[in-house]
Amino acid sequence: MTVDQPDNKKGDRARLKFMMQCADKSIHRGSFLSVVSGLLWLVQAAVIATIFADLLTVQQLAGLERNVGLFLAVAALRVFLTYIAEGILYRAADNIIGHERNKILFREGHAAQTSGFGGPGAVAALATEKLHALTPYITRYAPAQARVAIVPIVILVIAFWHSWAIGIVFLMAGPLIPIFMALVGWAAQEASERHMDEVGSLSDILVDRLAALADIRLLDAGGKVTLQFTQAAEDLRSRTMRVLSVAFLSSTVLELFAAIGVAMV
Repeated sequence: MTVDQPDNKKGDRARLKFMMQCADKSIHRGSFLSVVSGLLWLVQAAVIATIFADLLTVQQLAGLERNVGLFLAVAALRVFLTYIAEGILYRAADNIIGHERNKILFREGHAAQTSGFGGPGAVAALATEKLHALTPYITRYAPAQARVAIVPIVILVIAFWHSWAIGIVFLMAGPLIPIFMALVGWAAQEASERHMDEVGSLSDILVDRLAALADIRLLDAGGKVTLQFTQAAEDLRSRTMRVLSVAFLSSTVLELFAAIGVAMV
């Protein structure tokens, strides 16, 4: 569900891109720093490999202090770049969310008919909790897209440069990760959409019951209303747990195929 047209999902990606235009430069700058940080990890891996190679071949840690110092220096640089990148991306997310929230409040405040998003509670949930769901997309997914487009290719080139066999192993095991992650992601998307719908429905229920509080007390229907609200809250809790379970499943899939790739190497 998007901010501009809640009943049309075909142009969601285009509308999301349009929403992010107000902070497009910041997102690209943060993503670039994230890519540089990812590439520096290769330098750290090379230093660790050098230490173990010295231990296994010459039975001594030649230049250990120099290698450890280099490792720590690169690690500190990665932490600094990650800190800067996350700061840029979080500020961009705040700007985008604030801009979209103002658009929603202005449009709904001047609307002459019922909102297509639902009742007042659903609109309030959209302007607060649902909009904040954009934050992980901007701060995590956007830089991850940039890293995936560059870092794996660099790793593959280095692997083939060292050993064609390891390069082939990566070519075999690598594509399995995004394929299965996509399958899990579709399930996560469906669960998340149901969860967001439930958040809006629960907000509408709360607003309606508060507006009719005097009538509820007059009719002595407090017990029934409380039961209905408890059931709605329990449904939301179960949907939230289903979203979390799918998220843990995606992490398990990623670790499984990463471990398979390492074992084959």
